[in-house]
Amino acid sequence: MSASLKVRCIDLAYVSNGYIYHTRYDNADAIPIGSIQRSGDNILELIKSMANSDYLKDPAGYKHGNSIFYDVLGIFMVHYPFRLHKVLCYMTCFVVVLYILLKLYKQAKLSANPESASFASVFLSFCVINISNIFGILSGLAVSFILIKFNAMMTWYTHMWFAFPLFGLPTLFGISLGHCLGSIVIKKWVEVNIRSFLYAVLLTHSSILFVLNQFEIKSSFLVWLWLLFPFMCICLPYDYLKLTICRNHIKILVLHLIGSVVPSLITVYHLFILYKFFVPLFGRTGTEIPGDAVLALVTALTCIVILFYLINLIHGAKNGPKFVILLGLLSFIPLFIALSGQLKPFSIGYYTTPKRFFMQHILRTFHNSDGSIRKQDSGIWLQPMDYLHVQDINTIPFFKNMQRLECEGSYCSLPYYYSMRVIARSQASLHSVCTCTLALM
Repeated sequence: MSASLKVRCIDLAYVSNGYIYHTRYDNADAIPIGSIQRSGDNILELIKSMANSDYLKDPAGYKHGNSIFYDVLGIFMVHYPFRLHKVLCYMTCFVVVLYILLKLYKQAKLSANPESASFASVFLSFCVINISNIFGILSGLAVSFILIKFNAMMTWYTHMWFAFPLFGLPTLFGISLGHCLGSIVIKKWVEVNIRSFLYAVLLTHSSILFVLNQFEIKSSFLVWLWLLFPFMCICLPYDYLKLTICRNHIKILVLHLIGSVVPSLITVYHLFILYKFFVPLFGRTGTEIPGDAVLALVTALTCIVILFYLINLIHGAKNGPKFVILLGLLSFIPLFIALSGQLKPFSIGYYTTPKRFFMQHILRTFHNSDGSIRKQDSGIWLQPMDYLHVQDINTIPFFKNMQRLECEGSYCSLPYYYSMRVIARSQASLHSVCTCTLALM
């Protein structure tokens, strides 16, 4: 019907190219194969399936309640009851915490060993890890605030991959810097070793997993994976093979990689879908939400999750400070590219990422209480839907004389009502087209 009537905004919901959803470029040819979901057909099939579901025939056979299900790299689906998931999570937390406490208690009775962990070293390591994560988040947010200050926002909008070096490198720099400074501080009281930091990370994940299960958060399966695999593939071999950083640094690195590979792949796969869905949304989330700050926070949290175990290896590296300095220098490269204006937020061509805004011609007549005309003006109202506002289009000759609208009265005295008024403020400009004999905006 959209082709015959030449009506845009076809009713298709898709993720792979959300930049052009509900724009003039929205057509079936622009949507990648395999990503089309016709909402009308889906709703109809859902109703049919519900009407013919086995749940209605034998409800008692499905009394296990909610379920946990997640996609594994697009290959197969994992599905099991949520009550089983809660049991597995609580058992894993109990085993991990009990194992670490017994190890620390046993070590407390033995002679001091630089490669062993103690209650004090694990506690201090826990503090260093959390402070370092805060450093990483602040570093990523600092970059976003610099971009906002110098009007270099949304350089990652078309080139989504650019968000990772732009915000990821500063985050990694902040985390590494926190670990290096923290190791220097805690050396005054305890010996710094990888085992203490490994135990601290495991206890952190156990605490998070326990809280998530108490609130019945279904996505806790990711935290469970990040607890189960590192415990089985890193902690147990590390302890029972009695590895030391001096003689077995390659084996320790391999253990950390093996223990992190499965949860890392599943986490990155889900986060990639998250980025593909939400990055295009920043082009239409309004003028009040700084997309750079939000994406910096999400990217920082992503880096923290992926590097939670691997970053601890910096405490066994001989050139840790040099590594931190190198990360700091590398962080300036994407920042310089963003500030130089080499990457534009919007583009058109093979991969279209258009700017979204409302543009309406408006004739306004203001009346006094007695019905007489107080003021009349006309113009073009332009309301951008992204944080850049009009700074990227005010160089166009047609819009170069735009004036910011002075907001007064309900809906800024504009005869146009839209649902996103809170996040898309009516600070838009009116380009004058007719002076008439009255005031002109």
